[in-house]
Amino acid sequence: MADLGFANRLKVACDGNSRVPTFGKGRQTWLKDEMGVSAEAVRKWFAGSRPRPSMMGKLAKVLGVDESWLALGITPNMEVKERKQHSAQMAGAVNVFMGLVQLNGGTCAFPAEGDPLAEFVSFHSIREGTQTYYHVATAQTVEAGLLRFYIPNEYERCAVIGAIPKGPFDIRFIHMPHDLIEKHGVRRGGYLAVEVKESGTHYYTGEDRWKLVTDKH
Repeated sequence: MADLGFANRLKVACDGNSRVPTFGKGRQTWLKDEMGVSAEAVRKWFAGSRPRPSMMGKLAKVLGVDESWLALGITPNMEVKERKQHSAQMAGAVNVFMGLVQLNGGTCAFPAEGDPLAEFVSFHSIREGTQTYYHVATAQTVEAGLLRFYIPNEYERCAVIGAIPKGPFDIRFIHMPHDLIEKHGVRRGGYLAVEVKESGTHYYTGEDRWKLVTDKH
């Protein structure tokens, strides 16, 4: 059975790599030559036939994406237990931030089941006649003082908020403007990885500061 999820991730990985020719301009031939396989093998990959594990790793390296994402669509560098914990934190962060928006006069709702926006929209709100789509990204701790956020490729269609859990009943939110995501994000396939340094209540990447959410939304 064809794995259409893999086929879509392969397309996304190719679209996001400047070395790969655009669709219809020799993309499959380029990949065939880079991978050292037959044209038929590449055609099958784009149709949803998964390469064997050793070839999957090479394919991810050629395209400059994480193998775990390309193969399974999961966030890299996370064990099953960590992934479950992160998912729970993410759901909690979304609910907390949604509550803040509601306290500031917004009417909020989750995307409907089957809505393609659900792939990257955490929730949407309407306030004073204006609709806003939000994506809430929860921080992962890389090491002391260094956080990593995973941001979907479609971030420009949302207001992006970074959630930083600090302890029981304590969570901070930062604005993540599109221009800074584009400047500091590293593309890994279907998402960008953004690393942020934490110093007290201040958050930086390079010389740029990510501001805490303190204003009304």
